[in-house]
Amino acid sequence: LIDETEMFYIDMSVSGNNNTQFYYMVTNCAGTMSAPTDTLDDIRPVAPVIDFVTVTGTDVTLKWEPSTSPETVEYIIYRYEGGLNPQIIDTVVGINTTIYVDNTNSEPDLQSERYALAARDYCGTTGAFTTADFQHATIYLEALNDSCSNVVQLNWNEYVNWPNGVDAYQLFVSEDGGPFSFTISLGENTTTYNYLNTGALNDLCFELRAIRSGDLIQSKSNETCIELEIPKPPDYIYIKNATVVSEGLVNIEYYIDPTAGLTAFRYWNGQDSTTLTVFQTDLPPNPITPSISLDHAGVNTNSSEYYYQVSAIDSCSNDYNTGIARTIFLKAKPEAGFNNFLAWTPFEIEHGVVNSYNIYRLDDTGTFQLLTTVSAGELEYIDFVGQGFVNPAGGICYKIEANYDLTLPLLSMETLSSFSNEVCIAQPALIYVPNAFAPNGINNEFKAVLVNADEENFLMLVMNRWGEVLYETNDPTDGWNGRVGGRVAQEGVYAYYFKYANINGVEKEKKGTVLLIK
Repeated sequence: LIDETEMFYIDMSVSGNNNTQFYYMVTNCAGTMSAPTDTLDDIRPVAPVIDFVTVTGTDVTLKWEPSTSPETVEYIIYRYEGGLNPQIIDTVVGINTTIYVDNTNSEPDLQSERYALAARDYCGTTGAFTTADFQHATIYLEALNDSCSNVVQLNWNEYVNWPNGVDAYQLFVSEDGGPFSFTISLGENTTTYNYLNTGALNDLCFELRAIRSGDLIQSKSNETCIELEIPKPPDYIYIKNATVVSEGLVNIEYYIDPTAGLTAFRYWNGQDSTTLTVFQTDLPPNPITPSISLDHAGVNTNSSEYYYQVSAIDSCSNDYNTGIARTIFLKAKPEAGFNNFLAWTPFEIEHGVVNSYNIYRLDDTGTFQLLTTVSAGELEYIDFVGQGFVNPAGGICYKIEANYDLTLPLLSMETLSSFSNEVCIAQPALIYVPNAFAPNGINNEFKAVLVNADEENFLMLVMNRWGEVLYETNDPTDGWNGRVGGRVAQEGVYAYYFKYANINGVEKEKKGTVLLIK
């Protein structure tokens, strides 16, 4: 070509020739030949090799190597819509323009986005786009969590089509809005991982990075976040007391962390610490108070000690249990020599130490008076009531009080007490009957003396030798004056019969004879 204004050339010599033709140009400037230009061919330009795709926020960044076809003037970028159909999303100009940020409705936070490229030459000829073996797709990371679990399951798709493959996947985690930090490196074929949340965290965000073998080029996944809704467990739950309030009624108290996320309280009891059963389930108060009390009615406090425990339940059905408290069961019985024998089971409670037991006896005013105090190791006591002691109405009543120190690890120490059941017993009813009396003498009346007896259930009969009743009364203060029909009976032996009962209603009889002396 000698016309320096010509800008194109048509080669007519290749008509009908199917061989690839190669062209280059040199310039003759005053006899000096320039270096040859790039060698061109007449085939479609070759698609560039994709270096990587990576998620940047809500966009995707693509990086590729320049096409090996020097006639390339621009690149066409394809994205697979729905993962199936490639659609042109943009065109970038310049053979050396090798970076593109896809912000055209890409959704890397919802799915893996797959890309292909094609090159176009000066003539507007577009080469084939990247084949499936060389296409690249972003890593889509998803996080799944059962709201009642500390484990977050992470799943992702493999990053494929790097020449030497993936060296490793690196997991980065952000806790409660903090910066991302490296957590663990996972194998090149790994596509799932269970992340254990060991802290009291609510918000976790995750990012995965594929590391290319050989040069450590990275491809980042989307950031995926999850809000954990695990209910807060109580920092503490302690049983405070279990005490008998009255016959058939036990009161239990316990401490609970008021900041815990709880949905119910479950109450257990039993006569054996290994076989407790639920007797009541309640909703927690709103708001939850640090100390809660419950009365348990219908308990047979006069037959056994009872063990108590409290469970706090959260929305995930997790149980948080107190320790066990054991009530005091008191037994008593009268013994010979005007003694009353007392025995009781020890008071027991988690974190508690018994210091002593107080023994109380009911006085004739209906008030329990402190009888004595014994050491924590003593579980028996003999109360000598004396020969002349007269039972109060209803018997002689006792109860036991345990004095104990409760030392709770997250709270404090306090001194408390727990009471046993009340037990009432009676010394045996006694009757003293004279064997002779003289109607005209000093001992001129025949009657019995009752001790510790129920005077409302009394009967006295005096009979002659033929069984004829000469005297009868229900009043223990009355006696027979020895007269029949207004005249003193004949001197001699007469039969008597007494019926009486002790304070507990147990009936007794006494039969015998008495000598009437004139």
